[in-house]
Amino acid sequence: MAVEVAPVRGDRVSVAGLSVVVDPPTFRRLVAARELLADGTLSVREVAEQVRLSPFHFIRVHRKGRGHSAGVLHIKLTSIMVEDQGKALAFYTEVLGFAKKLDVPVGEYRWITVTAPGRDDLQLALEPNANPAGKTFQRALFEQGIPATAFESTDLEGDYARLTAAGVAFTKPPTVAGPVKLAVLADTVGNLIQLYQPIRA
Repeated sequence: MAVEVAPVRGDRVSVAGLSVVVDPPTFRRLVAARELLADGTLSVREVAEQVRLSPFHFIRVHRKGRGHSAGVLHIKLTSIMVEDQGKALAFYTEVLGFAKKLDVPVGEYRWITVTAPGRDDLQLALEPNANPAGKTFQRALFEQGIPATAFESTDLEGDYARLTAAGVAFTKPPTVAGPVKLAVLADTVGNLIQLYQPIRA
Protein backbone atom coordinates (compact mmCIF):
# COMPACT_ATOMS: atom_id res chain seq x y z
CA MET A 1 0.00 0.00 0.00
CA ALA A 2 1.72 3.22 -1.15
CA VAL A 3 1.43 6.36 0.93
CA GLU A 4 3.38 9.34 -0.37
CA VAL A 5 3.37 13.11 -0.57
CA ALA A 6 2.53 14.51 -3.96
CA PRO A 7 4.09 17.82 -5.11
CA VAL A 8 0.90 19.88 -4.79
CA ARG A 9 -0.43 22.49 -2.38
CA GLY A 10 -1.19 21.26 1.13
CA ASP A 11 -0.71 17.74 2.40
CA ARG A 12 -1.88 15.46 -0.39
CA VAL A 13 -1.25 11.75 -0.12
CA SER A 14 -1.77 8.83 -2.46
CA VAL A 15 -3.33 5.85 -0.69
CA ALA A 16 -3.80 2.74 -2.79
CA GLY A 17 -3.79 4.86 -5.93
CA LEU A 18 -6.27 7.42 -4.63
CA SER A 19 -4.92 10.96 -4.19
CA VAL A 20 -6.53 12.89 -1.35
CA VAL A 21 -5.79 16.00 0.70
CA VAL A 22 -5.34 15.31 4.43
CA ASP A 23 -4.41 17.31 7.50
CA PRO A 24 -0.90 16.81 9.02
CA PRO A 25 -2.02 14.51 11.89
CA THR A 26 -3.88 12.25 9.45
CA PHE A 27 -0.87 12.25 7.15
CA ARG A 28 1.35 11.08 10.00
CA ARG A 29 -1.11 8.29 10.83
CA LEU A 30 -1.13 7.17 7.19
CA VAL A 31 2.65 7.08 7.11
CA ALA A 32 2.64 5.03 10.31
CA ALA A 33 0.07 2.71 8.73
CA ARG A 34 2.32 2.21 5.69
CA GLU A 35 5.21 1.20 7.93
CA LEU A 36 3.08 -1.20 9.96
CA LEU A 37 1.70 -2.81 6.81
CA ALA A 38 5.20 -3.20 5.42
CA ASP A 39 6.20 -5.03 8.60
CA GLY A 40 3.54 -7.64 7.82
CA THR A 41 2.80 -8.69 11.39
CA LEU A 42 -0.58 -6.97 11.75
CA SER A 43 -3.78 -7.30 9.76
CA VAL A 44 -5.21 -4.32 7.89
CA ARG A 45 -7.89 -3.91 10.59
CA GLU A 46 -5.32 -4.04 13.38
CA VAL A 47 -3.20 -1.43 11.57
CA ALA A 48 -6.21 0.87 11.17
CA GLU A 49 -7.11 0.57 14.84
CA GLN A 50 -3.53 1.09 16.01
CA VAL A 51 -3.09 4.34 14.06
CA ARG A 52 -6.61 5.53 14.95
CA LEU A 53 -8.12 5.46 11.48
CA SER A 54 -11.63 4.22 10.69
CA PRO A 55 -11.20 0.47 10.07
CA PHE A 56 -14.18 0.41 7.69
CA HIS A 57 -12.93 3.14 5.35
CA PHE A 58 -9.28 2.13 5.66
CA ILE A 59 -10.06 -1.46 4.67
CA ARG A 60 -12.24 -0.36 1.72
CA VAL A 61 -9.47 1.88 0.35
CA HIS A 62 -6.88 -0.85 0.90
CA ARG A 63 -9.00 -3.48 -0.86
CA LYS A 64 -9.77 -1.14 -3.77
CA GLY A 65 -6.09 -0.40 -4.22
CA ARG A 66 -5.40 -4.13 -4.45
CA GLY A 67 -8.11 -4.75 -7.02
CA HIS A 68 -10.79 -6.03 -4.63
CA SER A 69 -14.34 -4.71 -4.75
CA ALA A 70 -15.92 -3.74 -1.45
CA GLY A 71 -19.56 -4.63 -0.85
CA VAL A 72 -22.04 -1.91 0.08
CA LEU A 73 -25.26 -2.54 2.00
CA HIS A 74 -28.46 -0.80 0.93
CA ILE A 75 -31.83 -0.51 2.64
CA LYS A 76 -34.30 -1.65 -0.02
CA LEU A 77 -36.98 -3.36 2.07
CA THR A 78 -38.46 -2.76 5.49
CA SER A 79 -41.65 -4.01 7.07
CA ILE A 80 -44.42 -3.30 9.52
CA MET A 81 -46.70 -5.78 11.28
CA VAL A 82 -50.42 -5.44 10.55
CA GLU A 83 -53.48 -7.10 12.05
CA ASP A 84 -55.26 -7.52 8.70
CA GLN A 85 -53.32 -7.50 5.43
CA GLY A 86 -56.29 -6.66 3.20
CA LYS A 87 -57.37 -3.78 5.41
CA ALA A 88 -53.77 -2.60 5.64
CA LEU A 89 -53.31 -2.63 1.86
CA ALA A 90 -56.46 -0.54 1.42
CA PHE A 91 -55.36 1.99 4.06
CA TYR A 92 -51.78 2.35 2.87
CA THR A 93 -52.77 2.74 -0.79
CA GLU A 94 -56.22 4.35 -0.85
CA VAL A 95 -55.76 6.59 2.20
CA LEU A 96 -52.05 7.27 2.64
CA GLY A 97 -51.40 7.26 -1.10
CA PHE A 98 -48.72 4.60 -1.49
CA ALA A 99 -48.67 2.30 -4.51
CA LYS A 100 -48.98 -1.49 -4.40
CA LYS A 101 -45.77 -3.11 -5.60
CA LEU A 102 -46.25 -6.81 -4.85
CA ASP A 103 -49.17 -8.95 -3.74
CA VAL A 104 -48.24 -12.62 -3.82
CA PRO A 105 -50.11 -15.46 -2.04
CA VAL A 106 -47.92 -17.26 0.52
CA GLY A 107 -49.94 -20.05 2.09
CA GLU A 108 -52.70 -18.52 4.19
CA TYR A 109 -51.04 -15.12 4.06
CA ARG A 110 -49.75 -12.76 1.34
CA TRP A 111 -46.44 -11.07 0.57
CA ILE A 112 -47.59 -7.49 0.12
CA THR A 113 -45.33 -4.49 -0.41
CA VAL A 114 -46.08 -0.85 -1.11
CA THR A 115 -43.90 2.00 -2.31
CA ALA A 116 -43.97 5.78 -2.17
CA PRO A 117 -44.81 7.60 -5.43
CA GLY A 118 -41.69 7.78 -7.58
CA ARG A 119 -39.66 5.55 -5.23
CA ASP A 120 -40.31 1.94 -6.23
CA ASP A 121 -36.73 1.02 -5.26
CA LEU A 122 -37.70 1.09 -1.55
CA GLN A 123 -40.51 -1.18 -0.40
CA LEU A 124 -42.56 -1.45 2.78
CA ALA A 125 -43.85 -4.96 3.47
CA LEU A 126 -47.21 -5.30 5.23
CA GLU A 127 -46.41 -8.35 7.34
CA PRO A 128 -49.16 -10.50 8.90
CA ASN A 129 -49.05 -10.22 12.67
CA ALA A 130 -49.45 -13.93 13.32
CA ASN A 131 -46.73 -14.40 15.94
CA PRO A 132 -47.99 -14.03 19.55
CA ALA A 133 -44.77 -12.29 20.55
CA GLY A 134 -45.21 -9.87 17.66
CA LYS A 135 -48.78 -9.14 18.70
CA THR A 136 -47.66 -8.41 22.26
CA PHE A 137 -44.92 -6.09 21.01
CA GLN A 138 -47.25 -4.28 18.61
CA ARG A 139 -49.92 -3.82 21.29
CA ALA A 140 -47.38 -2.51 23.80
CA LEU A 141 -46.07 0.08 21.35
CA PHE A 142 -49.60 1.25 20.56
CA GLU A 143 -50.69 1.46 24.21
CA GLN A 144 -47.56 3.44 25.10
CA GLY A 145 -48.12 5.84 22.21
CA ILE A 146 -44.93 4.84 20.41
CA PRO A 147 -45.01 4.98 16.59
CA ALA A 148 -44.04 1.74 14.86
CA THR A 149 -42.40 3.64 12.01
CA ALA A 150 -42.20 7.11 10.45
CA PHE A 151 -42.80 8.59 7.01
CA GLU A 152 -41.47 11.91 5.77
CA SER A 153 -43.97 14.42 4.42
CA THR A 154 -43.24 17.32 2.09
CA ASP A 155 -46.36 19.13 3.36
CA LEU A 156 -47.32 17.96 6.83
CA GLU A 157 -50.10 20.49 7.35
CA GLY A 158 -51.59 19.59 3.98
CA ASP A 159 -51.36 15.85 4.67
CA TYR A 160 -52.90 16.35 8.11
CA ALA A 161 -55.86 18.22 6.60
CA ARG A 162 -56.31 15.66 3.81
CA LEU A 163 -56.10 12.62 6.08
CA THR A 164 -58.30 14.14 8.80
CA ALA A 165 -60.95 14.85 6.17
CA ALA A 166 -60.70 11.20 5.11
CA GLY A 167 -61.49 10.09 8.66
CA VAL A 168 -57.97 9.17 9.81
CA ALA A 169 -57.55 9.38 13.59
CA PHE A 170 -54.54 11.36 14.80
CA THR A 171 -53.18 11.00 18.33
CA LYS A 172 -50.94 14.04 17.85
CA PRO A 173 -51.62 16.98 15.54
CA PRO A 174 -48.75 18.73 13.71
CA THR A 175 -46.33 19.80 16.42
CA VAL A 176 -42.90 21.40 16.25
CA ALA A 177 -40.23 19.20 17.84
CA GLY A 178 -36.78 20.67 17.40
CA PRO A 179 -35.69 20.54 13.75
CA VAL A 180 -38.90 18.84 12.56
CA LYS A 181 -42.66 19.18 12.67
CA LEU A 182 -44.43 15.89 13.36
CA ALA A 183 -47.82 14.30 13.76
CA VAL A 184 -48.94 10.79 14.74
CA LEU A 185 -51.82 8.79 13.24
CA ALA A 186 -53.40 5.38 13.78
CA ASP A 187 -53.24 3.13 10.71
CA THR A 188 -56.39 1.07 11.60
CA VAL A 189 -54.37 -2.17 11.70
CA GLY A 190 -52.67 -1.90 15.08
CA ASN A 191 -49.98 0.73 14.60
CA LEU A 192 -49.25 4.36 15.29
CA ILE A 193 -47.42 6.04 12.42
CA GLN A 194 -45.39 9.21 12.75
CA LEU A 195 -45.39 11.73 9.91
CA TYR A 196 -42.63 14.31 10.00
CA GLN A 197 -41.39 17.23 7.94
CA PRO A 198 -37.94 18.80 8.38
CA ILE A 199 -38.12 22.51 9.19
CA ARG A 200 -36.06 24.38 6.63
CA ALA A 201 -33.86 27.16 7.97
